[in-house]
Amino acid sequence: MGNHGTKRKREEEDSIECDDTNSVDLHTPKRKRIKSTSKYIYQTLFLDGENSDVTILALNKEWKLHRHYLCQCGYFNSMFNGNWLESTQPTVEVDILDENIDETSLKIAFGSLYKDDVIFKPVELVKVLAAATFLQLEGLIQHCIEMMTDTMSGEIVVEYYNACQRYGLVKNKQLALNWLLHNIMSPPNFFVLKKISCELMIELITSPDLWVLQVEMDVYSLLRKWIFLRKKPSWTGRCKELLVDVDNFYKNSFKEKKLCYLELPEAKDCLPVFQKVRWQHVINDASSLKALKCEKVVPEDWLNPLYKHQWFYRLQTEQNIDKGPSDNLEEDIFLKESTRYGRMLLRPGEFCWRFIGFNYGFDLLLSYINGMVLVKRNCGNNCSGSIGLQDTRQIMLRLTAASLDNKGCILTEKTTGIQCLKLTRDEECVMLRVQPETVFPLYVTLNVLVYTPLPDYPCPQLDIKTPSTIDYTDVAVQTIGQTETIVIRETNDTETDISGESETE
Repeated sequence: MGNHGTKRKREEEDSIECDDTNSVDLHTPKRKRIKSTSKYIYQTLFLDGENSDVTILALNKEWKLHRHYLCQCGYFNSMFNGNWLESTQPTVEVDILDENIDETSLKIAFGSLYKDDVIFKPVELVKVLAAATFLQLEGLIQHCIEMMTDTMSGEIVVEYYNACQRYGLVKNKQLALNWLLHNIMSPPNFFVLKKISCELMIELITSPDLWVLQVEMDVYSLLRKWIFLRKKPSWTGRCKELLVDVDNFYKNSFKEKKLCYLELPEAKDCLPVFQKVRWQHVINDASSLKALKCEKVVPEDWLNPLYKHQWFYRLQTEQNIDKGPSDNLEEDIFLKESTRYGRMLLRPGEFCWRFIGFNYGFDLLLSYINGMVLVKRNCGNNCSGSIGLQDTRQIMLRLTAASLDNKGCILTEKTTGIQCLKLTRDEECVMLRVQPETVFPLYVTLNVLVYTPLPDYPCPQLDIKTPSTIDYTDVAVQTIGQTETIVIRETNDTETDISGESETE
């Protein structure tokens, strides 16, 4: 009996607890937005203009609006709550000088005051941002910022960059710039080139963060395509067709006018851009020099100061006067003077490669093995050029490995930062390890400096001649391809010698 009573008591307590759990809280307010109310306000007050107490004249259109709603804008809030003539007038005329603002974007901006959601296409974003900035609509500006971040791609990145620069969006401007730095050297993105201004191109090619996917010569090749596409904005075609048409463009220009392209008056605005190419590293390769001579873009004698500069530093290293940069070299000097290299690894595996050109007796090999990126000072017999046999050589470098998503934005990125290495003969060291889940293609980029830049021997610029000193002598033209030799060690440990164009296709 006693046990039966205890059991029934426990069942009653459990029943009470269960009832408490399922009880409804009647004292907590519940929030639900009735969509029809927002639609009614937008339709009746904004679109139909009922009970309007002010008319805004803008872009040759009358907007029947309401002061109470307009005060959400910083622009009209200051106007209506200050000692301005317009604060009491029934009609206010607004002068809009920004050509990015049109009737559609202004309608979207005004309409956002009457509802709590806004819908527009990415192609309309720049115009909406312009209208939101003009009206000082912080909420709409923030929406544009978020949408810009989510839709960054090659089709619209230059427009985003220009808009961010114009309307002061510093963070998003850097995002757009980073996209260009990481993607502009990739041939499939050539269509972006025709939109790039001289000022933006200078910013790109001078950046130490530019992903040069092979060698510095490819920066010059990029500028050749850039000029062609700016001159022929209606050109359409595939990447391989572009290379042929670019060659023909410069070849025909020289045949007609007997001048290298940069000597022509039409090329004047491009000269500051070509001055920013790291020519001291371009002229270190024989095939690059041959291509420069035949392509007739840059006059040969403009490069003379660079030869003198490089000869001095070659003697410094050859005679063991300069043993390489030390760790007290300033960072900005390294970033400005270093050579930029890069390689795209399409798939997982084992790879080993070197870059073409004279490198002051330092044969640098890079390897990718089991997720590790290694560098080696090679002093073996398989070197293609002269090498220094000093017991120890110093180099300064920064290595980065990264992967991109299908829109060209960073998925993963890992960098060594700037490091100063002292390498003995044939010494190899691991620079970084990538995560096993890293997505391919994997982009490996490298900034390298193997000599010590001296303040008394700064790198010169192109020796641009004035028109009065131009030599009009007829010179035969021949366009040739540039080749590069790269050693790749596949997973079966066999070595393959690959020759192809310096520009990645």
